[in-house]
Amino acid sequence: MSKVFPEGFYWGAALASYQVEGGIDNCDWAKAGRDGKVPEAGNACDHFSRYKEDFDLAKNWATTQLGSLLNGLGLSQRRESLMRRLLNIIKMFFWILSLKT
Repeated sequence: MSKVFPEGFYWGAALASYQVEGGIDNCDWAKAGRDGKVPEAGNACDHFSRYKEDFDLAKNWATTQLGSLLNGLGLSQRRESLMRRLLNIIKMFFWILSLKT
């Protein structure tokens, strides 16, 4: 018996800033990395600089939606993803907290 997803089903992917952007040191995840509780991200996969390539990959995988963050590049990212006809799902809360400076 084959299983078929219903018409209009959305395949999606989500991005987590610390894990994909890299270079973020003033947050709870970076502190946990420095304390040895989680792996340090370093430059991670550098999504901050390579988001256009990442969106192309998502489109090639037949992904129809992409969760993204409204951060420093948020509006540019959104425009680029819409140009690839990826539905944007905006996250309003992130599991990353800034540290006091």
